[in-house]
Amino acid sequence: HCVTAVGDDAQQIQIVFGYVNSTTLVPTTNLADVSAYTYHQDYSTSTVENDIALLRLNKPIVLSQNVKLAEVATTSPTVGESYYAAGWGLT
Repeated sequence: HCVTAVGDDAQQIQIVFGYVNSTTLVPTTNLADVSAYTYHQDYSTSTVENDIALLRLNKPIVLSQNVKLAEVATTSPTVGESYYAAGWGLT
């Protein structure tokens, strides 16, 4: 839903990563501009179904103590087990 608000101008989007709190930029904070994006072809603005987008950044993200890759599940969830959800907003 965030990328649809900027129309075709991907340069209006900037990614902030490596910070540990959302109100203060610290030395581990990095910024990257978005050069292009695409969102799910079946995204619905009314129901917000399929609310996912891929962003092409203008530079590689360097992994660090505060910047890590999210693990993707290789099996279906088991009832009663604990899991992590990654995202921003309503996840």
